[in-house]
Amino acid sequence: MTEPPTPCARCGQPMVMSRQAPPGVRRHKSRRLCTSCYPRVLERGELECYPRLRRSSDNVLEEYQHLHEQGIRSRAVLASRLGLSPGALSTLLWRARRAGDERAEKPLTRRDRL
Repeated sequence: MTEPPTPCARCGQPMVMSRQAPPGVRRHKSRRLCTSCYPRVLERGELECYPRLRRSSDNVLEEYQHLHEQGIRSRAVLASRLGLSPGALSTLLWRARRAGDERAEKPLTRRDRL
């Protein structure tokens, strides 16, 4: 089952958020722009006029650090408060640690929790 088409933020043409677009319907590229409009907006330097659909990793890490400093340690609770799944939070933290970001503390192991 596919989602109902939503209009492109620039041209208004119907588009779907999946890779399998039915004939006559454009695919979503990024920032609620279709695959035809995105390159034009990027070329003209107007991308900032169309907000992101997701928060940046930096923004999420700032909020994660704030919650962590408040004493919230449960990965499930942190993920819920950040609006992410626990798996998405784990991946974000793993990538941040790999990039050397100190805000992404190493998770506790079962042995550390005991």
